[in-house]
Amino acid sequence: TYEIMRTLARVKYDIDIGHSYIPSKTIEQGRTDILAILRSLPFFIQNFKYNMFNQTFIETLNESTRLKAVSINLISDSIKTHGLGVIKSSISLLSEFIHKQINSFIVMMSNDTLNSLLVRESRWLRKNKEKNTAEDRELRYDFKRALSFVEEFSQAVQTSQGMRKLEEFRLLITFIGNCIAFVRILRTASFNYLSKNIEFIPYIEEITASFADTCQILEFKSKTLFECCKDTDAFLDMMKDKFKETPDKKEETDYLRGLAKRYQGKLQGENFVKLQFFYMLVPALTLDYIQSLLIAKEKLLKKNFKGGYISDDGFIVGLAYLTEILNQSKNFEETLWFEEVKEKVSTEVKELEEKFQRLEEEKKVKEKAKESQKDKYKDDESIELGPYLRMRKSFLEEFVLLENGYMAAHILFKLSEVKEENFFANK
Repeated sequence: TYEIMRTLARVKYDIDIGHSYIPSKTIEQGRTDILAILRSLPFFIQNFKYNMFNQTFIETLNESTRLKAVSINLISDSIKTHGLGVIKSSISLLSEFIHKQINSFIVMMSNDTLNSLLVRESRWLRKNKEKNTAEDRELRYDFKRALSFVEEFSQAVQTSQGMRKLEEFRLLITFIGNCIAFVRILRTASFNYLSKNIEFIPYIEEITASFADTCQILEFKSKTLFECCKDTDAFLDMMKDKFKETPDKKEETDYLRGLAKRYQGKLQGENFVKLQFFYMLVPALTLDYIQSLLIAKEKLLKKNFKGGYISDDGFIVGLAYLTEILNQSKNFEETLWFEEVKEKVSTEVKELEEKFQRLEEEKKVKEKAKESQKDKYKDDESIELGPYLRMRKSFLEEFVLLENGYMAAHILFKLSEVKEENFFANK
């Protein structure tokens, strides 16, 4: 901070301030260091929630009066302390953690009860698709059928800890997504760090002159000055190389694509037959995700707010990642699940609003006629309907955000250009 002030004073006002000799630090440094996060990576992945649009991790509410947050600026300052070398070691550690989580995912998907349920749902979808194609109608995976699947699966399969199997699936996908999200923050923070290094060097790519050659041409005899000029040239060459846009350089720093490439095409075949119907589990997972998110947001308004949070986009990133590496994105899109839920819930919300408005109008008429005591049960119905209507509206809003986040997360893994164009066209 003091060095920036010193540089600005020299550039703007031609004032030469003496060197402060204070170690390079910022306010953010010392709070949550990248090495501290990597040392306790399982704890971080389980207790911090990701916000995809702000690229921030926020700690889940607990009994403490303070919450920790991990942002791009914090990681950028941490890179400034430890150097760019910490990024590759961090990516390697996160990649190994993701590999372990995917192995756990494969084991969970091998459950015979789950597999029989998914095969049944896939068979129903395929059978009705053929029927609807003959009748020239659009097929969607039924909303009520998904709800009954959630109940049936929850009753049929439970973990040893008493946790619902569906919840365990959701948490595992969230852990995978949080790891990938942290990789994304690392990449963005590294670019942030490099851009800060050249903020006082405009048009770095256009610099062709050499300070060392200029020093010799002007016949400066100071050996110290010549060495400083050589170091400056070396620094500028390094910065130009970092920002140079080449296919090899782009592929080297595109960590998210690298994580997707590692498993693409490798989780298919005879050894992974039970993974081929994962896309039929996605509707149930999304319903469980929305329910858990709404419960967490309700906790924020209560006295006992432990376990509350406002976003959990790690699940969305993890879901997009798994459907991509399993090559099931197209299969899931064909279920038209998002369209089905939005249509059904929107219709339900509209009917509830009309009913609520009608009850409110009847209530006002009776209050004027002083007959409110006579039909008190209808007033009670109006009171009960209000919270339920707000809950369904919240469900619809969160589901729309889930759909947008899912489509955006796919772009992180570089889907085909056609899909990207379709996404932006639909918006």
